Amino acid sequence: TVGRVQTATLALIVNRDKDIENFVSQDYWEIEAEFDAGGDVYTAKWFEDKTTRFTARAEAEQIARKLTPKSPAEIIKVESKEKIEHPPQLFNLTDLQKEANKRYGFTAEQTLNIAQKLYEAHLLTYPRTDSRHLTTAMSATLPIRLNALQGTELGPVVSSITSMPSSKRYVDDSKVTDHTAIIITDVPPDLSALSKNELKIYMMVARRMVGILLPPARIQQTTVITVCQGETFGSRGKVFLEKGWKILYKDIDNTPVLPALAEGQTVTLEKALIQDKQTQPPKRYDDATILSAMENAGRTIEDEAMREAMKGKGLGTPATRAAIIEKLISVGYIERQKKSLVSTNKGRALIDLVAPKLKNP
Repeated sequence: TVGRVQTATLALIVNRDKDIENFVSQDYWEIEAEFDAGGDVYTAKWFEDKTTRFTARAEAEQIARKLTPKSPAEIIKVESKEKIEHPPQLFNLTDLQKEANKRYGFTAEQTLNIAQKLYEAHLLTYPRTDSRHLTTAMSATLPIRLNALQGTELGPVVSSITSMPSSKRYVDDSKVTDHTAIIITDVPPDLSALSKNELKIYMMVARRMVGILLPPARIQQTTVITVCQGETFGSRGKVFLEKGWKILYKDIDNTPVLPALAEGQTVTLEKALIQDKQTQPPKRYDDATILSAMENAGRTIEDEAMREAMKGKGLGTPATRAAIIEKLISVGYIERQKKSLVSTNKGRALIDLVAPKLKNP
């Protein structure tokens, strides 16, 4: 079978697989150091100008030989910037499918089926939507929708909310066509009656909705430059000044927290290690990344007029993308290997045979 959406989608997967097979990995080396600042240890990576890599191990070894343990070092720069991170936008179907795939490994079709079931149980709004916004009228119903969460883990957070959103990031009548973003309804969920997977999707949607009612996260990002034996090392870290909406997520960050450091401070080199690394091929598509590629397919087109014509459009619609992926699997053009989507010989043969226009987004 060939089709204007499925064949162009298959071509994305086939081309990615060919890029991976043709990829030639290259070795490179980096130096990572640990510095002791009066009992507080922090790590830093060697750099010069804008490069952090060595293409020959001998070059890295030459520098590493100078970096003997207990060598004195000086912090020559500490730069801190405050950054505001707003809550993420509300879910449309594609975003919900991508997030569920990343978090739980659900396929696009699984997520759609679960969301549809929750919709039919009057727990979620209509799932087959491409909007990330609410209408003004619908935003006025948020307080009673929040009440539905009192018996869930979000109950304490919901009780602390005092104001409703007015930002056009979330409420904009002009950005809603047939259906609004996916949010919860005012029906309290019977947690014991929901399956594990249904509860996961319901709580994902609930968190996104509650998130837009919480303050932005305030983060202090710090860059530190340390000099040791004439070589420069860079460190980056961040500190939450206010977690804001990020209190809803336990896995909010794994960026290292730097100790309090000051310009001109003397520190001590604990150790410096050469790390052997290799350049990595592109990653295979999974449900989340192929949905992104389908949604943004127009961006990769070289012809400017064509690219402009596809602005805001993609391959398929939020309602059909999951079915397209499953169709490609069912006809044997691609297969799922764990989370990855991999083209088969049959799928590659088709892409080699069809006219270029049939595989172009």
